Amino acid sequence: MGNNASAKLTKPSVSLSRTERKLIQSSWSSHVRKDEFIGAKVFDRLFTESPEAKDSFSNFANIDVNDDYYNEVLHRHGSRVKNAVGKIIDSLDYPYEYKKFLIRMGARHYKEYNFDPQYSQVILEYFLADIKDTMGEDWGSEIEVAYRKLFSIMTFYMIDLRLDS
Repeated sequence: MGNNASAKLTKPSVSLSRTERKLIQSSWSSHVRKDEFIGAKVFDRLFTESPEAKDSFSNFANIDVNDDYYNEVLHRHGSRVKNAVGKIIDSLDYPYEYKKFLIRMGARHYKEYNFDPQYSQVILEYFLADIKDTMGEDWGSEIEVAYRKLFSIMTFYMIDLRLDS
């Protein structure tokens, strides 16, 4: 009775249809990939609106936001995040590949960076808002639903599986 193994998470609660995968891949390719600052904007907004969050990111913890070096680190980290999301989007037709990548990335964030999952949802909301801004008039409810599903899947493999183990 004490064994709760059947309650363990095994897959995300949502999935992407072929149409949604293509919509994400197309919008990413035509709009988002070209915005070289999208990742930096996400983290700058996080640290501006929640300054205490900066201490939860080892890359930023001891850097003054007014220091030029901060902008360098912000841009470098934002580029890595954007490139990682791009890699996931490029591999959406190969679930084994992106799942493996997300699980590894989640483990690395916990092990090497002492990642605090409380900020993950906020980061994804900021990322979504910046994608919407980047896409402008091409943004629509179908794209939003598709990206929300993608971010839910990403959260599951990077965070939820770790928290459930």
